[in-house]
Amino acid sequence: MGEAVDATELNTDELLARMRQDEAEDQELITPVDYAHIRPITSQLVYYAIRTHKLSVITCPCGRKCIDKAAADKYYRTARGATAWPWGKEDE
Repeated sequence: MGEAVDATELNTDELLARMRQDEAEDQELITPVDYAHIRPITSQLVYYAIRTHKLSVITCPCGRKCIDKAAADKYYRTARGATAWPWGKEDE
């Protein structure tokens, strides 16, 4: 989980955006656009990794095309390095 936030200081739009981000961080399957919103990357780079078969697309039970968040973190961690990409698990 992320850091604690005092929700009394947020307006409605900020609160809803924060709730969406928290929900997206907890998902295992995530859309490329949502992944780009919770990581410092553009959605175009995520779609490029899908087109070049670096990331695979999985059809979510809800019918959307999603990616595995852990697999995406692992790919970007190996591509950019652990210092530049601190998300995901350390390879052993």
